[in-house]
Parts: sequence; C-alpha cells; structure tokens
Amino acid sequence: MTEIKYHSHIETNSPIILAGWPGMGAVATQAVDYIRRKLNMKLFAEIEPHASTPPNTVIVSQGISYFPKKSRVFLFYSKEYDLIVCEAEEQFTGNAALKVVQNLLEITEKVNVSRIYTGAAFVRHMHYKEDPEIYVVSNSKKLRDWLVREKELNILNQGQISGLNGSILGFAYEKNIEGACFLATIPIYSINFPNPKASMAIVKIWQKLIGFNLDFMDLHIAISKADKTFEIIEEQLKKMTLGDHTDEQIESIDENEEFPQTENAPVPYDIIEGIEELFTKAQKDKTIAHKLKEDLDRWNLFKEYEDRFLDLFRDSH
Repeated sequence: MTEIKYHSHIETNSPIILAGWPGMGAVATQAVDYIRRKLNMKLFAEIEPHASTPPNTVIVSQGISYFPKKSRVFLFYSKEYDLIVCEAEEQFTGNAALKVVQNLLEITEKVNVSRIYTGAAFVRHMHYKEDPEIYVVSNSKKLRDWLVREKELNILNQGQISGLNGSILGFAYEKNIEGACFLATIPIYSINFPNPKASMAIVKIWQKLIGFNLDFMDLHIAISKADKTFEIIEEQLKKMTLGDHTDEQIESIDENEEFPQTENAPVPYDIIEGIEELFTKAQKDKTIAHKLKEDLDRWNLFKEYEDRFLDLFRDSH
C-alpha cells in the first residue's frame, strides 16, 4: 500500500518546502500552520507512513475496541509564491520517520524542490519577555554562509539535531537538496506550552527569505495570552528560588536581571530531548529515575522539572 496520496497536480518551478513537526513549544507546527492559513494554501498531497504497517494494539473505550487514528503528513501549495508547506500530525520515530523522509524526498524530486527549511525550538534560560534569537544549521556551507551574511543569523556551532529535522537535513544532502533548520530560543520552563513568540520569529525569517507578506495580528493576540501564562510560571519559579524572601523583596527584583540562580547559556537541544525520553522511560521503569536525576542536576534543571520528577513516585503509590 502506497504511503503517498495525491489530491491534485501542481505546476511548480523550483519551490521551497517549509516543514514543521510537533515538538517543544509547538514552535514549528504553529509557524507552518500560520503561513498555510494566511496564504490560503491548497492541499495537494499527504503521506501516511503507517499505511503499510498495521497497528499492534487497539484503543479500548467503554468496552469497545478500535484501531488508533493513523497520523499523517499534509502538503499544501501556493502557486503565487511557489511554496510548499509540510505539516505533520506527529513527531514520527523509527521506521515511520524513515518512511516520512523517503516519501517527502520522493515528492521533492517529483516537483523539483530547491530547498527545504524546517523549524524547531532551542531551549535556554531566558525571560519570556526577551525576543527569541534564531540559530541556523544547514547541510550546505554555501547556504549557511549566505544566511549568516545576508540575514545576519546565528550559527549553531555544535550539538545535534535529532528527529525528523536532523533526518531531513541528512537525507536531503544525499539528494543534493539544500536544507536548513531554524531554531528559535524559548524559556526552559515553557517546553510544554505553545510559544507563539518563537513561532512568529521563525515566520518572520521565512517571510524575508521567500517574499510573502503576512498580517501578524492573530499571532500577537496569541502571544499576549501566552505571556500571561509565562508570567505566572516565572513568578512561581522566583518564589521557589528565593525561598523565605518577602513579597517586597521578590517584587524588587529588576526585571532586566537574569533569571534568578541560572546561567544565560543555552541547553543543547539534544539534552532536552534526552531528558524528555528519560521521563517517558521512568514512568515504566522507576530505576531510570536515578539517571534522570543525575542529568537534571548536571544541567541545573532540577528546579524546573521538580514537580514532574516527584510525580513519577506519586503515581506509583
């Protein structure tokens, strides 16, 4: 059974693909979804990586069993900007991720794609009021140098890009397709909350690169709502960090100061993903909690994750 389903034929020149997968802060998915809606792009294809692989489990609800919904990847096209947007319902892993990459590259060859841009979050210690910084990683020295020279972007000098973002860059390189991943910084405590400010930062970079012109009113509204949530979280973290200090002392903290007791240094993307993976494993095997605690302490992250860490043991009693 084929994994690619075409809904319509598109006439392209050498389009660029903007791809987004679910991830921390929903940064990439919000970015591509916003562009797709604002440009009124049309669905032309979809990928169902699980199409040829029957599920090995069923969902049970009130005594009734059924297969889980199969997640898909949707591709939309704008003829005006010769632009393709790729939206995924899941951060696919393993064999399904490989099929997504293979099928997406099959489509890129079919429609003569020139470049693939993806987005992601880059976690660091920062205030929610700070403007996100954008870091870029490319599979092409020529493209990397152009992005730095013309767009004044920061290079991610070292680290790892995992998941579909990394796979796409690697396999696209083998097909001689230039690609780049744009990472927007987000506060460490916000990884499980949508971060529209980071999404907007990536959208604005892509807008400059491609030439469309969007209205950002909806994103500004979303940012205002998100900021209220982040403000509450930061206030709680300040109180936890400052312990017995009075309310007056807490309120006297200069808003321009660095976040209390943290260093303004980025936490590598792969470290955060590794911690999230350890949390998932520790839910089933509590012996992994020791390794998880060591990693949290090593990166000075235990305060941010303390409640989740303790919940692992509350659930077991």
